[in-house]
Amino acid sequence: MAQKYVPPRIFGMVATDANVAAIIRRGPNRAHQLIKWNFDTDEVIKGQWLMGAQVLTYNCDISPNGRHVLLAMRDFGVGAGRRTERHFGVGDPEHSWTTVSCLPYFTAMGVWFGAQFYGGGGTWINDKEVALKFKQSELDRERCKVPSGLLVRVEGEDENLREWLLAKRGWVLTDERMERRLNSYGNYKNRLVSWTTEKRFSHGTIQVNIYEDPESRKWFRRSRLLGEDAGELITFSQSRFQPRLLDVDHSGRVVYGDRGCLWAWEPEFKSTPKLVADLNDDSFESIEAPASAMTFNPQSCD
Repeated sequence: MAQKYVPPRIFGMVATDANVAAIIRRGPNRAHQLIKWNFDTDEVIKGQWLMGAQVLTYNCDISPNGRHVLLAMRDFGVGAGRRTERHFGVGDPEHSWTTVSCLPYFTAMGVWFGAQFYGGGGTWINDKEVALKFKQSELDRERCKVPSGLLVRVEGEDENLREWLLAKRGWVLTDERMERRLNSYGNYKNRLVSWTTEKRFSHGTIQVNIYEDPESRKWFRRSRLLGEDAGELITFSQSRFQPRLLDVDHSGRVVYGDRGCLWAWEPEFKSTPKLVADLNDDSFESIEAPASAMTFNPQSCD
């Protein structure tokens, strides 16, 4: 029986000051590719691949000018210690780290190791400063590499980092639902089982609902693009709780990833969506970061 083809997952972060997005393409399995999408020209620059590790996309951020990315990653697979030794010169027993790099490269100019399974990551305060979300006690300062010229704050682990990063890009929490559940300790606790975020723009609303299926206890996502009259223009297929690119660029276009492709839809939706790039057939290739990507320069990665 032929194996069913699963298109790559596409996650994206739109810069707040530049009309640029960082795209993370995942698939198959834990193969990730970092991509730069220039919305002004629709130029798509395909960058480096990362194999084996997992990018914690909800804990990542792009600098306001769109030149650098802050990425949270972990690797608990077989041979993880050898991989961190090869890439960073250390074998980290917890196998989790946060990096700063030039878009579209994974090669780190700055790296911070921490003993957190879901933690790490952070946000850009401005083009020259980041705030890392680490518990002070779990940050391995001796093995950290801080690039010259970058200001770094360590603000402690933040359970609301994902929500804060969404709010930073114009998303608003419009609904959340709690249920009283019996936990493993035999106590009843209120548990979040559903929440909805929306992003309004000049010609409509993007709505994303994350919810837990009551029978399987698995998490799912439902994404919709609504017109000015609240009618559905696009309803994306229900998917497991996975991030996807669905946002608005600085010129008002709806930009999204679907079926392994990058799409853009002009304001007012009078034409059909434009296919910008098909990422389905992309496969690993070794790409070396240029020397300019190894030092921090807030004005350029070239």
